[in-house]
Amino acid sequence: MQDSFRIITAGNVDRIRFKKIIMSAEQKLDELGIEYGNIVLWEVNTRARKRYGQCRIIRSGCYSIDISETIFEADDNAVEEVVMHELIHSCKGCMNHGALWKKYAHMLNERYGCNITTTGSDEKYGIKNSETNSNCDYKYLYRCCGCGRFIGYHKKGKVVKILSGELKGYVSCKCGSRKFVVHKWS
Repeated sequence: MQDSFRIITAGNVDRIRFKKIIMSAEQKLDELGIEYGNIVLWEVNTRARKRYGQCRIIRSGCYSIDISETIFEADDNAVEEVVMHELIHSCKGCMNHGALWKKYAHMLNERYGCNITTTGSDEKYGIKNSETNSNCDYKYLYRCCGCGRFIGYHKKGKVVKILSGELKGYVSCKCGSRKFVVHKWS
């Protein structure tokens, strides 16, 4: 467990609750002998809408972890799973979701009955009506035919014009697919 770190909270997130969750997650990794990096900053991100957490290297051996404000709508166990997910990323050789990351996640899942996975969803964490789960805020919404991912836009910019056939060009999804169908057009 780390001696000192800085927590920056925002929105409606309770700082004491966040610190207890961090300390509990660190204790679980410590008990299993999983050596994680030196987290010098924990921050609640009020802008993240498509991810629940992010681990970044600040300098050699030092990390900053952002946790989305959205996940705090869930119970403490869900928040702790996200915190542990990001802590694993700070382990040597675990900045991706490779074999070592998966090994550590499996160890935690087996020992503590967690469900740490490479991705999360509002449904998994029991979050209702969040912006990560709601597609109704976008004026233009497309669904990728390759992976089913929704891509939304508020304005009719270049990408929307390409997707609607008004401009020549192509747009590709993270999965590599270039085929999209209109899901909503307001």
